Amino acid sequence: MSMFKLYLFIKLDYVIKFFDFISTILIICFFIYLAFKIIQILSDDCNELNPEIFFKNLKNKVFKIFVPFILITVFIQYLIPTTKEMAFIYIVGKMSQNKTIENIAEKSLNIPDKALEVLQIKMDEYLKEIKIKK
Repeated sequence: MSMFKLYLFIKLDYVIKFFDFISTILIICFFIYLAFKIIQILSDDCNELNPEIFFKNLKNKVFKIFVPFILITVFIQYLIPTTKEMAFIYIVGKMSQNKTIENIAEKSLNIPDKALEVLQIKMDEYLKEIKIKK
């Protein structure tokens, strides 16, 4: 593994926190924008006293500006794995491709039946000793 990959693995949590911060800022900006628009409607100087026009304009602006960015940042937050998840993905992938681990599994199936019988006898003796000591 190169040092750059290692650095990126370590910094994944900070990338997630960054997108969390961005999505929070976007949501706060949306509510501030909404509050200013409501204040504008409630003021006497406003020309847009028709609520249908107000909500139509609001819907167009919100769906064109805020909602796509909020959805993208939230999607990226959950798309990027954490450092622990990435380490697990990397290590388990490398371990599953390791030839010695594959050979251990193959060799463990080659235990003769007599060895298993002896092992069972020894295990039974050990369990009897434990019961007697209690």
